[in-house]
Amino acid sequence: MFSTREASPAAEPADATLPAAMPTPTPSTAAAPPEIVAVPSPTPAPVPHETGAQVVIPAEAWTHHLERHGVSEGLLRGVAAGVLSSALAPLDDFLGRSLPLVRVDIRTAYRPRTVHAGSVDQFWTVLLVDSILNDGGIGLKRWLLRETDLILRVEREHVPRLTEVWEWLFTHHLAATADAPADRLMATLVTEAIQQSGDDHKRLYPIIDFLIGIARDDPAALRIIRDALTRHDDVLRERGSSPAMLKRVQVLLGRLGAAVGPAPFKPALVAFAPDATCPYPFQAMQVPLTVGDVDAILRRPGGVDAAMPHVLTQDHTDGTAFGGLWRELTDILGSLPRADSGDEWRWDIPTVVEWVKLAGCVDQPYPWGYDRPTALHANLKFDRGSRLSPVRTYIAGRSPAGIYDCCGGVHEIVRELPHDRFATDQQFEGAFRLAGGSYLSPPNGVTGQWFRHLSPRERGTRPSCVGLRLIAYRDVDEARRWQALRAYRLSRQAPPLPRTPPQRRATPANF
Repeated sequence: MFSTREASPAAEPADATLPAAMPTPTPSTAAAPPEIVAVPSPTPAPVPHETGAQVVIPAEAWTHHLERHGVSEGLLRGVAAGVLSSALAPLDDFLGRSLPLVRVDIRTAYRPRTVHAGSVDQFWTVLLVDSILNDGGIGLKRWLLRETDLILRVEREHVPRLTEVWEWLFTHHLAATADAPADRLMATLVTEAIQQSGDDHKRLYPIIDFLIGIARDDPAALRIIRDALTRHDDVLRERGSSPAMLKRVQVLLGRLGAAVGPAPFKPALVAFAPDATCPYPFQAMQVPLTVGDVDAILRRPGGVDAAMPHVLTQDHTDGTAFGGLWRELTDILGSLPRADSGDEWRWDIPTVVEWVKLAGCVDQPYPWGYDRPTALHANLKFDRGSRLSPVRTYIAGRSPAGIYDCCGGVHEIVRELPHDRFATDQQFEGAFRLAGGSYLSPPNGVTGQWFRHLSPRERGTRPSCVGLRLIAYRDVDEARRWQALRAYRLSRQAPPLPRTPPQRRATPANF
């Protein structure tokens, strides 16, 4: 580790043969050596600190040793200081023989204060963190992030020691409750970690996941990470980053949403103006309902899958094919607050015509146009290992209005008829359709203009793949809404084939 400080390093203790934590017999102009404020008794007591001995070690006297190449790298990985540097060996040996019978305190150079070291590892942790923070610039902080990235990806055996260092740094300097919190240091470290990872999701995910774990009990720090990651997500979308990168970011944001705590249901909405297809205004969610959205709507604790599409339960335990599905839909719709647009707006399942419009598929088969789906467009079954992806992963698959995930991910349930009461499974099956395909749908045959019937068959062990996207419409447009649905349904019906008289087959007798 190299320092960016310009000050000259402190001199070593005058007598290298004495323990580094002991005072030299003659005065020296070098930085003050450890100060013994009480002399231990000849026979060590079995209980720590009952000897009454106390040693205060100034961190600044030893920082220059940590700046030598390989020393700080080794300390971050749990290598003994005496092995890393012969100059540190006497102090390391003294600590090993004295702790915990002698109280050892460190006088830090960064925001000077006295810190108690209860073990040898803790002593070197404090010294290492103090040298990084006292640098005054960004250089050593970037060094720490680079080494953290390397250990997390390549040297997993050193993660326990790395965690100890970061937890001490967080508890004493980064957390909102820290004794001496460093101004904006948490935000700086998170921002640097994100920038250092670039567009490589294999580097971004491990280090941000690690920082989330370190800050797990501090909502303020988690919000800092969430805000920085949200800004980075916006930048990635402007660049047109890969689905793999966006998927990882959405998973992390989902974890952060659950960790920070429940938030009110305030989805991103896209407004649609009246036109010939849908002659009334409405608003549609930019993405399907997520696990986090449903947790917020139903006021239940959040989980780690908050960014994943919510999958509706297809429960057959009551003897019906769709009773469980309708109960869940009713529970969600009945728990929704009024839309932010005003009291005259209400939430609902989109109709077929509303869905076609929001998906951008009135005049084209796919939200993005006429090109066949690829793995850059949609979460479809391109291979046997297909898995459900978080929302907002596929930029290339957006509709012209900026709506995500209309093709693939989860089938979206839509209204085919204006009914809310169902005496039989057949009535429910006739009132709804499935739009858009799912991650279990092969790409051939999936379009935004074709709607599947719900299947009343028991799924067995197969996972459900039906989700929901909400729309908001005005109360005054209730009748117009169903008229538009009826008109669209009629327009989809193919005209009957013209009847023509049968042609007589020519035979020799006809000539």
